[in-house]
Amino acid sequence: MKTFEFVSYLQNLGVKLWIDKGQLGCQAPKGVITPDLRQDMVERKTEILEFMRKAHTTQEPLATTIKQIPRDGKLLLSFAQERLWFVNQLFPDNSSYNQPIALNLKGPLNVVALEQSLKEIIQRHETLRTSFPEINGQPVQIVAPVMELPLTVVDLQSGDSTYQQSEKVKELVRQEAMATFDLANGPVVQVTLLQLE
Repeated sequence: MKTFEFVSYLQNLGVKLWIDKGQLGCQAPKGVITPDLRQDMVERKTEILEFMRKAHTTQEPLATTIKQIPRDGKLLLSFAQERLWFVNQLFPDNSSYNQPIALNLKGPLNVVALEQSLKEIIQRHETLRTSFPEINGQPVQIVAPVMELPLTVVDLQSGDSTYQQSEKVKELVRQEAMATFDLANGPVVQVTLLQLE
């Protein structure tokens, strides 16, 4: 096992390591450090100290940062995106890859604040602003600089019984989960608010 793997293994066990005046310090939950593990730590003490010193003093990042590609052009699809795009071309009405989420919000709701929050989330995550048109037979991804996401509000506050209201909610949630998306033009996300009270 390489040094970084061993240190990572110790961290996963909840073992805390530090350097104090050139010595290796260690704290662990009760019963975690078995006699065999203690022996391994003693035998590898020098390499653990060296690893920790390098990790602490290095000026280079431990992982290479990914450089952002300019978003003003057409970007090729990743393998996963290409696979989903292809399935969508074969079965445009298929909702198998939808990721529906239903939340039950209780208490007063400021709908304007909710819309603004959704707008900020869409702006922060370019994946939600991406469409996948086909240009010259090649699928590409285009990131919209800004995207408006309309919030559909369905008022279910009529005088229906609790059972009738519950059945309407189930049906609307089912319909939303089965909705299809226009990958070529977007958006690839939709939000519906069901007002019950």
